[in-house]
Amino acid sequence: MERLSPDDAAILALENANILGHTLKLVVVEPGAAGALDAVAVRDRVASRLERIPRLHQRVVLGPEPYWEDDDDFDLDRHVREPAGETPPDRAQLEELVGELMSKRLDHEHPLWTLDVVALADGALALVLRIHHCMADGMTVIRWAGELLWDDEPPPASAATEPASATAPARRRGVRAALRGGAGASAALARELGGEARRRPRSPLDRHISTTRAAAFAPRPLADLKRIGSAFAEHATVNDVVLAAVGGGLARWLAAGAGPVADMRVQVPVSLHRRHEGPDAAGNHDSFLFVDLPLTEPDPVTRLLAISAETRERKHHHDADVLYSFFHGLAHGRPLAAVAAHLGAGPRAFTLSVSNVPGPREPRALLGRPVSEIYTLAEPADRHALRVSVISVAGQLGFGLCADPDAVRDLDVLAAGIEAELDALLERAV
Repeated sequence: MERLSPDDAAILALENANILGHTLKLVVVEPGAAGALDAVAVRDRVASRLERIPRLHQRVVLGPEPYWEDDDDFDLDRHVREPAGETPPDRAQLEELVGELMSKRLDHEHPLWTLDVVALADGALALVLRIHHCMADGMTVIRWAGELLWDDEPPPASAATEPASATAPARRRGVRAALRGGAGASAALARELGGEARRRPRSPLDRHISTTRAAAFAPRPLADLKRIGSAFAEHATVNDVVLAAVGGGLARWLAAGAGPVADMRVQVPVSLHRRHEGPDAAGNHDSFLFVDLPLTEPDPVTRLLAISAETRERKHHHDADVLYSFFHGLAHGRPLAAVAAHLGAGPRAFTLSVSNVPGPREPRALLGRPVSEIYTLAEPADRHALRVSVISVAGQLGFGLCADPDAVRDLDVLAAGIEAELDALLERAV
């Protein structure tokens, strides 16, 4: 018997009538020289590699202290499936199908994951992987996908041989100093949990949600975002440009009739996993930052510069590590844990979550067929009716939007607004 970690158990406990608890990865595989793939070939590949990830054979046993146990009734056909349908969907219909799958609860009687294999009208194959968040965070799911699917995936370096990051010692010293000194930790908490956001008007995204989900996607060459970052701010990162694009897209969507344009605060998840951890490094190890998006700023470049300056300050002071230690310290006392949840998760603390998970840097293939696109979705939360997730693969970035369609209408308009904001920034990049 292996108990769930405190983080994983807390995520499992969030599941309720309207929160389903899973994440989703969409992979598009193009036909290769040998033709298109089918569900049988994908199932055979997964079957040949499933033993690499023992967690995928295990179910959650619920109770005061939930734990993992092997599923004695494990059936791969229950998990690797081919949705019924006479006509292969096109890309627009694929978005509808993904929204439908995102709306369905995983079966707690068996391991909490499914892989739907969908043949598309243009000959490509879509793989829709759903995994409950209590099993894995975004970085872990990407590692698992590589272990299960990709051709010629290089084995991860072991902890004993993995070279240490040149910045890791300095980072550890900075975190220790911040937590020891008191003043540094207090400043970080003031930046992240200060009351300024609570004085803002109620957001149109502050809506109660149901179990229904809608999805929209926006692809973009990663080179576009790198060009923008290098053109306007010396230290701007790809994630800064992502946040600026989301902010501009939100401003355009609101101006088109969704609601009054007002600044928003977003939660930015930060993975504390190491990139080269092996597939046995399961579970969640995340923190977060809060970043203000100046939606009322009409100039896209000025908005980007403001966001870049803010994220740079938060990284310099190791705010994500301080918050991780702070909230985990509070979690030892139940009344304080409730206070922590109120401070860090309410609609006045932030409006929506925007995550950016690094995917494979090199091109990937499945049984000789090239992977052309990867998207990731995370479900919205009550009173946070929209979630934006970003992932990259081999020079291609994918924005994934997930929302309750009754609370957030015209999700395609918002996705188009993100693309339009990137176009506006590119036009001024020199």
